[in-house]
Amino acid sequence: MTARPGTPEAELAAALAAMPLFAELGADMVAAVLSEATVRRLPAHEWLFRQGDEADALYVVSSGRLEIVRETPAPAAVLRRLGWGAAIGELALLTGTPRSAGARAVRDCELVVIRRDEMLRLLHDSPPFAIALIRALGRLVRASEPAAARRARPAVLAVVPLRPGVPVVQLADAIAGELRAGARVAVLRPDEAPGAGEPYTAHGRLLDEREHHHDHVVLVGGEDPASDWNAYCVRQADRVLAVVPAAASPHGPGPRAPAGCDLALWGAPAESGRAVAAWLQALQPRAHHFVEPGARFAPSAARTARRVAGRSVGLVLSGGGAAGLAHVGVLAALEEGGVAVDRIGGCSFGALVGGLYAAGRSPRDLLALFRHELVRHNPFNDYTVPRRALLRGRKSELVLRRVCRGVHIEQLALDFFCVSADMLAAEVVVHRRGELADALLPSMSVPGIAPPVRQGGRLLVDGGVLDNLPVDIMQELDEGPVIAVDVMRRAPLGDGRIPGIHETLLRAGVLGSSRTSEANRARAQVLVAPDVRGIGMLAFRRLDAIVAAGREAAEAAMDEMRALSLR
Repeated sequence: MTARPGTPEAELAAALAAMPLFAELGADMVAAVLSEATVRRLPAHEWLFRQGDEADALYVVSSGRLEIVRETPAPAAVLRRLGWGAAIGELALLTGTPRSAGARAVRDCELVVIRRDEMLRLLHDSPPFAIALIRALGRLVRASEPAAARRARPAVLAVVPLRPGVPVVQLADAIAGELRAGARVAVLRPDEAPGAGEPYTAHGRLLDEREHHHDHVVLVGGEDPASDWNAYCVRQADRVLAVVPAAASPHGPGPRAPAGCDLALWGAPAESGRAVAAWLQALQPRAHHFVEPGARFAPSAARTARRVAGRSVGLVLSGGGAAGLAHVGVLAALEEGGVAVDRIGGCSFGALVGGLYAAGRSPRDLLALFRHELVRHNPFNDYTVPRRALLRGRKSELVLRRVCRGVHIEQLALDFFCVSADMLAAEVVVHRRGELADALLPSMSVPGIAPPVRQGGRLLVDGGVLDNLPVDIMQELDEGPVIAVDVMRRAPLGDGRIPGIHETLLRAGVLGSSRTSEANRARAQVLVAPDVRGIGMLAFRRLDAIVAAGREAAEAAMDEMRALSLR
């Protein structure tokens, strides 16, 4: 490969001369390297080589990013990421052993390839090259900490349409604006991209430059869903946000979303109908988000940005019978304190409060609803001969279905889940889809008090049996810090009294999850534990005092919670 002035080869020669491995070589030696080297272009997500392959060449990254992957023993682990100027494969080449790990492109890459014979000649003829290679090996040893342990946040986010007529540019700008609150952010638009004829070099170097100087790069898709630019953006991204009309059908012409993408549904949740379930079934996204038009656009886009960037606040609400009314006070304090909750999950009564809040009920609405349904009209008094449980459960089910109004979890504005326990399989069941009432009913079915619920071949009871404070489940998607509200932690029996049958069954039901709950309390970034001592399981008439206890506990932790929302 000869470098003539003004040619891409000359640009590559200049780039090589600045790289750590070649910086101490003279121009003649760089030219000699280039005369024997070749250039390889590697699309994102393809392997450069696999663990166990023969070591036949040294590779130097002139644009793009690669990751070094230890493929075996399972599970596979990303050891490190390498960008411009990095040398790859030198150790195996020197030792004559097979590749100890694989190398896979993260972005579209351009690589300078130096074959084994030429590299050995350089080592023999050029002491400066040998010294530079030794230094590169030293950096390799120092950088041996697995990248998986650091769990780097996504650096490149692509916002692309899967169907026409969605506000990709406005959404990308809103997301970039939200990300700028705590990071350096660059935006790369279609009109800034070089010609499509040089996807690996011009595009790659521009993206390299932006990524090197910023924490995040937002790639803005073009209006045509099937454009080459959009396909390029999808290939380069650590995270893809695919935008679709919420009420449209997923079936029909248009590009497919990549596996593991985030899905942004353009439209109001209440107007989306069953199309949302169809999109989720068709695409199986990592997560989905509603971006609403009009006055709700800015806050819904900001929530989407926080979740994608791993900076969203999650709230987990425990079970605990009437003591769970304290969750309403916590929610009121959070709103008044300016802490935005982006995700919510819970168990038993915490699931009820969280699900209704995710459906758009304000703390004031919840207070009025519970005063009417639980204080004035007690649904927990349909006692029966206890063959399966103390209660028939019909009254409480009717209340649930009335207040949930046929809403489906996937249509909620806030991301929501709740948990129940499968008595047959002895495992936690996580509810993220389907009718909200169908999820809340088993989550609140305390064994012995309410009958088990049959669903899909399972026999489900209150999730508190196995996980009364499911912080671990909230953290699985790694979308940001978690606030946990535990109303069972500070609910001792007090004066040595013997509890009634309802409270006995409730407390016995959560005994098996005590260790899990303790571990989950430690996992949360902030733990709120309202003082609900002496509150019986069905003491709903003490609603005002219980809500006040929740508010007081949240206000005491407000500085910690505000700090989370500013991360």
